[in-house]
Amino acid sequence: MVIDVNKLASNILHDKWNEDTDTGNYHSYCLQSFFDAKGFTQIDELCRKLVNFLENMEIIKDDEYYSVGRCKLINYWLYDKVKQILNSESPDIYDKDIRELYKAWNHYNTYGYYRVEQYKCEPESNIPAMEDIDDKKKVHEHCLNYYEICKKKDNNDECQKYKDYMQNLSLPYKNFDILFPKDQHDYSSYYSKCESYNPENILKE
Repeated sequence: MVIDVNKLASNILHDKWNEDTDTGNYHSYCLQSFFDAKGFTQIDELCRKLVNFLENMEIIKDDEYYSVGRCKLINYWLYDKVKQILNSESPDIYDKDIRELYKAWNHYNTYGYYRVEQYKCEPESNIPAMEDIDDKKKVHEHCLNYYEICKKKDNNDECQKYKDYMQNLSLPYKNFDILFPKDQHDYSSYYSKCESYNPENILKE
């Protein structure tokens, strides 16, 4: 038996974000962001979708690891979308547009719907280079999926299926320290667990 990849936590989140077309009434949070002319309309729409997701994101109490992992994935969903919109444009334009999206994100976190600090989703402090997005995203996806299947649930069959599946993922754990320099937000517990989910460690258990 093989695992149903459509039911992996990361794919459920990505499907939700990709399928949701509601941009809501959030234009005001994006007004102060100055996106590059290339792809302006699409990135402005992406900005409003992002704020809509933040506004309607379910609060998960007593599960910090899932909450942080989900926030990491929304960052990488955003990077992917900007990369797709800009296609082969300059990394400088990508970097500029991400910073402007972060400006809207921080504006929402400061002035938007009230949420206690521990339940706010934060933009990353280090914007990844375009060529590193896929590798970093793979690791975050794996960490959330492994946690959800093998750590939270007492289901040995599903866990074994995931262990079989992950052996074909080519996860770049040998570069973990390079890919994930210290984040200014205190997510040391998240990264420590994520690093321990290296398939080489798991398969020795």
